[in-house]
Amino acid sequence: MSTHVSINPNTTVRVSLGDSGVERSTVSAVYDRVICHRSMVLVLAQAVKGIFPTVKLVEGGCDEDGFWYDFDFLTRPRAEAAKRIEWEIDEILHADLPFTRHCYARKRAFNMMERFGETYKAQLAKDADGDSVTLYEVGDFWDLTDGPMVPSTACLSPCSLHLSKLQRDGKTLVRVYGQDR
Repeated sequence: MSTHVSINPNTTVRVSLGDSGVERSTVSAVYDRVICHRSMVLVLAQAVKGIFPTVKLVEGGCDEDGFWYDFDFLTRPRAEAAKRIEWEIDEILHADLPFTRHCYARKRAFNMMERFGETYKAQLAKDADGDSVTLYEVGDFWDLTDGPMVPSTACLSPCSLHLSKLQRDGKTLVRVYGQDR
């Protein structure tokens, strides 16, 4: 047994439910949000990196309620930066950029992230389990991340953001948290 799950009016993803007995609406709602939020993690990182080119990407994540990314800024951005990032995200969404998945050997991914100046991501590639890691490309932006993603940025909806600071390993990082509007 299978069903279609709508991500937005332009895109449909097929989900196999098998004989799990789980209600379709529950599976569909969670599947939609998690896939979209996972994709928005990359868009968020791309937007922040576009506005603040010296920022270092630490890591991002998502769940059914939202998505976030932790950044290492040279100087902490002001609270109004959230609106500027939201605007940049809207521009990326309207650009209809495809999400392209790449699998590389850990060493090659490490070298790529080092070349991009992404020391945190390079370390994640180096420490990854297995022989290969997954990177996604969206526009001219690359990130070390798991998938799956939606087909393109046009499949996603605008979001609301807020910034907070957190401490990790003696460093003050900025977490940008996003939720659906």
